[in-house]
Amino acid sequence: MNSEAQAFFNTLPKWLREDILQSGVTFNTRNELEEIARNFTNGATQQSENK
Repeated sequence: MNSEAQAFFNTLPKWLREDILQSGVTFNTRNELEEIARNFTNGATQQSENK
């Protein structure tokens, strides 16, 4: 991952960083990471609404 993506990754909440790393998804740019983070966040929101 490039330095811009790494800097953004470091700003994410711990739970989100852990989920992304555990998923094994790959990314190289900040834009890719932003999309992944958005997808994980939307998924977490939907799961909590379905409880």
